[in-house]
Amino acid sequence: MSDAQPPKTKPPEWISCQELTEQLLDYVSDTLELEMRGRLERHFKLCPPCFKFLREYRMLPQLCQRTLQHAMPDEAAERLTAFLRARAWDDHDPSGPSTS
Repeated sequence: MSDAQPPKTKPPEWISCQELTEQLLDYVSDTLELEMRGRLERHFKLCPPCFKFLREYRMLPQLCQRTLQHAMPDEAAERLTAFLRARAWDDHDPSGPSTS
């Protein structure tokens, strides 16, 4: 009988939640290399918060589509425009708008 042991395989390297989020678009777009895709899938199996985030991330395009189907109320549009104009002025001139 031989005492030869099969070579030990190195366990796959763990990917952090932060690293996962940086690769998520490529994962969903199916453009990741096979090894990285496997690392993410192992992470999803062992990290319920990241798996939940993946489900929500995949729903985002439909949510945006539904949101864009509704018109913004006039009052809200006017307030937003005024806010953005004031903000743009503040960024342009820290002394604020002139009153003269």
